[in-house]
Amino acid sequence: MRHLKECLYWKKIFKTMSRITYSRVQQLEGNNDFRRA
Repeated sequence: MRHLKECLYWKKIFKTMSRITYSRVQQLEGNNDFRRA
């Protein structure tokens, strides 16, 4: 049971990390579009 909890914990962390990375990439792409305009 403990192993399952740890697995869920890491999945949660991974999801949060990927979301942060995704929003950061979106921001960078938005800045590039802004410069091009």
